[in-house]
Amino acid sequence: MKSGKIFLILLFFFPVYLHSMDLGEVKAIYLKGVSFLANHDLVRAESNFNIIISLPSSRFYNYDAYKARSYYFLADIFFIQRNYEKAIDCYKKIVTQFYDEDIYSRSMYKLGRTLIIAGRNEEGIAMLNDYYTRFGNKEHLADSSLFWMARGYAAKGDNFKALQLYQLILTEYPSSPFSYEIRNSIESINNTMQEQYSRDTSRKTEKVDEIETLKENNRRMAQEKEILEKISRLLQIKQRLLEIKSLKVEALARLREEQE
Repeated sequence: MKSGKIFLILLFFFPVYLHSMDLGEVKAIYLKGVSFLANHDLVRAESNFNIIISLPSSRFYNYDAYKARSYYFLADIFFIQRNYEKAIDCYKKIVTQFYDEDIYSRSMYKLGRTLIIAGRNEEGIAMLNDYYTRFGNKEHLADSSLFWMARGYAAKGDNFKALQLYQLILTEYPSSPFSYEIRNSIESINNTMQEQYSRDTSRKTEKVDEIETLKENNRRMAQEKEILEKISRLLQIKQRLLEIKSLKVEALARLREEQE
């Protein structure tokens, strides 16, 4: 009877023991994950971080710091693997659930950048703009956030806004590592806009030419119509004269017949 009670007690507390790791154990799993990641062992790193994010809430320990960082490094792993949608999901977990963690602001930036790379430009621009507005150059990411915003606008076809942001980076952050790429992008956008302007001008010129040609055709048709109408009137007159002549001939013939 006594052993049965002990068994029931253990059965009741075993799940709590199983799931309630102390912070030392969680930290050890986390650090191993970071070590695996540093050595590019992505499979084992992902496994360790998944253990941490799968931990249920505990009444005794707060796992938030390790969970937030685990989500962050999982997102980085997915980003490296070009699995951008999974990376976005992990960065979003931090941005929406771990406001008080030190990794929060950097996750905002990485989320915005990844959204742009994934082609979700509207969302990416909004996130990066929020990051830039709230944190500026706090983490030396101002030029990076502006750069990816510009890329987002360029991808949307808003070349004017993209140029504004590129020029802002060159003015405010002249030592930015993006400077070379920005200058190439500015040149490329200017060439694209010039080509677009040339095409538009050409189309306008063609349109003007088409209108002038149409006008000329209308004038020619009007002249031809006038000539045809004159010819028609002349033919009518000629026909009338022929009819009159025929009547005269017929009248003369009858007159001769009557005289005979």
